[in-house]
Amino acid sequence: MDIGFMGEILPRLLRALATTIQISVIALLLGTVFGLLLGIARVIGPRLFYPLIDGYIFVVRSTPFALQVYAAFFLLPRAGIDLPLFVVGVLALLFNSVGYQIEIVRPALESVDKEQREAADSLGMTRWLAMWLVILPQAARRTRCRHGSLPAPAAHRARIGRNRRQRRVAGAMPAWTAPPHPPPHESGVRSRHCRGRHTWRETL
Repeated sequence: MDIGFMGEILPRLLRALATTIQISVIALLLGTVFGLLLGIARVIGPRLFYPLIDGYIFVVRSTPFALQVYAAFFLLPRAGIDLPLFVVGVLALLFNSVGYQIEIVRPALESVDKEQREAADSLGMTRWLAMWLVILPQAARRTRCRHGSLPAPAAHRARIGRNRRQRRVAGAMPAWTAPPHPPPHESGVRSRHCRGRHTWRETL
């Protein structure tokens, strides 16, 4: 164990960790806001927006995140959009995060009972007022567990974007390789399902 090398590289690792946390937090906060708005628009918005939102989700979910990072770092400058590298990293992660946030919000909104909407209509509420006061509070309880699983992959993707930025500055961009698979077993942890029922994670 080379203690001297570890002491020499530790400051660089801490700076990289700070950058990863900053990119992840900013992208997740903005992604939650935009994902919520677009998810609501996908449910009760004008039908003209449905194909556009569905197409955006299709692009995000059918392309690797590394490809999206390459596009952000190399295609934007070719299009004449020259932004700081940190901002480009946030935009790349934001573009990816919003697509998944929409698919968390939309099913949660659609899962609320139809009777809730009918009750809001009987009280004279508009569609948007019923959404904010009746539908959204109920749907928010059903998205807590799914939103809780987002920070870990977001941090991993932010690390990928940060590595691309460092290699771009250094002038070298090797081919991306997939991260190692997680261990095939998990400890038996009891978790609460979004709808309130309890499930057990399978222990191998």
